[in-house]
Amino acid sequence: MTDEAGQEAKGRTDPRAAFYRAHHAKLVGYIRRRVGDQGEAEALAQETWIAFLRRFDYYQQVYDNPVGPLFAIARRKIADWHKRQQKAPDLLGDDGLSERLAQIAQDRADPIGLAGLRLDLSRAVTRLTPRQREALQLRYVDGLDRRAVADLMGITIDGVKKLTSTAVRTLHTAQDLTAYPPPTTTSRTHREVRK
Repeated sequence: MTDEAGQEAKGRTDPRAAFYRAHHAKLVGYIRRRVGDQGEAEALAQETWIAFLRRFDYYQQVYDNPVGPLFAIARRKIADWHKRQQKAPDLLGDDGLSERLAQIAQDRADPIGLAGLRLDLSRAVTRLTPRQREALQLRYVDGLDRRAVADLMGITIDGVKKLTSTAVRTLHTAQDLTAYPPPTTTSRTHREVRK
């Protein structure tokens, strides 16, 4: 086996490399939605990985799923970035949340209907509490599992379930959304929230 092939094989079996490959794109997306710039997001992601990988063995031993600490580090890096930029962080990206919820809720590819649903969801989402919006954002926009959301928000998995189910119930009963048919029970979001 050549030295290059040996290095490549080691990269496939190295748990650090596998963890990086599995979570890098999601991490960059998470940061980009909060800083608004792809280049800055990539730079902050690299800072996050450096800090995380220094203690990778510890996180593997202490956490069932070390995604939580990874995103907690990213959250600190984002806060530091906002301080350096001397700008206040935006409240959660309600537009991104509304768009993602609209895509999940819409059964057919109707661009006009989707645009209307997106606008109405934007109005409805602003009525959720900041914690409910954060839980929905982390779960459905950032795509984190409940354990990672719980770790980031400092609550239990049951707390995440409660926040998301209350938020979804609030959206189902929102005045802005009464013109839309209720989601079917087979929709992914509805099934996941009930779990």
